[in-house]
Amino acid sequence: MIAGFVASFSITLKKAAVFFVPFFAILVFWSFYGLVLSSNNNFILAKRIASLLYLNGNPYLLVLVTGIIGGLAAGIAAILGKQLKTLNQTR
Repeated sequence: MIAGFVASFSITLKKAAVFFVPFFAILVFWSFYGLVLSSNNNFILAKRIASLLYLNGNPYLLVLVTGIIGGLAAGIAAILGKQLKTLNQTR
């Protein structure tokens, strides 16, 4: 969330790119990082958590869901950063 906020506060993006650029960046980063961490232990914990979340024990779907949640948080934080930047410029 901090990365999306700081990026949108310092880099000028227009329209939907304010949300989608941080969203996809964090989605890719978080998913890749989750895959790397889970592959080190053969997805044992990821399978158990996926079973708890009704994902049929699919660890790859769990990694995707967590990436989407992280991307949404980064996108919303980026929108907040853009709004604060425009508010600061108008004063």
